[in-house]
Amino acid sequence: MQVVIQVGEEEFDDCTIQQAVIREVASRILNKVQPTIEKDAREVVMESIHDTLGGLVAEAFAQPVRRTNSYGEPKGDPMPFCELVVQEMRGYLQEPVRERDGKPTDGYSSDKKVARLEYWTRVVVQRDLEKTYHKAIGAAVAEVKAALDGKVTELVTAAVKSVLNL
Repeated sequence: MQVVIQVGEEEFDDCTIQQAVIREVASRILNKVQPTIEKDAREVVMESIHDTLGGLVAEAFAQPVRRTNSYGEPKGDPMPFCELVVQEMRGYLQEPVRERDGKPTDGYSSDKKVARLEYWTRVVVQRDLEKTYHKAIGAAVAEVKAALDGKVTELVTAAVKSVLNL
């Protein structure tokens, strides 16, 4: 005679009640702790990847690099990567751009040229001054309106009284 034991949704063939209960309890415990285990495992894996990549990146930054020409041939002396980044930033900020729109020049344009950093500085200063100017003008207009509202009311009242002979 075959006994089939059903606990919850699962059926257990050829096992004792004790084994069926143990399987069901183990399954429920696993369902409760599995998300935590997965999260912890994911964190451990991400930390390991981060450490490995961090080491590789640090190692790459520590190695001297050399600029190359358009054919990939080395030119100049080797230098630390950080120094190369600083040189590139300086070159980018000092690159000539058109004064009117900040776009790089093609070398043939007769437009006035300025350094990119100078252009950005002018744009920021201009925007800040425009905001300040608009606020000041707005305040002045509000002041004039307030003063005129009272004066206009007086003048209209006086004109109406004089017309009506009051």
